[in-house]
Amino acid sequence: MNVKHEITTAFKAALLWSSLDDNDEPLDSHYDLTDFSPAALTTIDTLVDRFIAECLHLVNEIPGYSYSDAGHDLWLTLAGHGCGFWEQDVHGDTLTQWAHQYRKLADVYVGDDFNIEFFSGDISQ
Repeated sequence: MNVKHEITTAFKAALLWSSLDDNDEPLDSHYDLTDFSPAALTTIDTLVDRFIAECLHLVNEIPGYSYSDAGHDLWLTLAGHGCGFWEQDVHGDTLTQWAHQYRKLADVYVGDDFNIEFFSGDISQ
């Protein structure tokens, strides 16, 4: 598995199990990794590309930390959950700060087409 795929898959999986639908059910109860809109996939792709370019060197310095861990923590940190990068002794604060610039992605919803969307998904700047 390549680095980008590992981070992206873990990011999407964490989003699914930690986010709720309109009936307060975890998204992963009814949706899976294939249920993201094209726009959401583009946003995730851009985010992960930036993360790899700007932070992968830090991730590589964390003992025993996998790329899947990084993808998982990227979602949990930017979504403001009670765990994430800040739990890491090495570079935790730096990675947390980086993820927090994308907090606007924390709000997701299921669209009329049953695809997962970000309320504010434009991170092009």
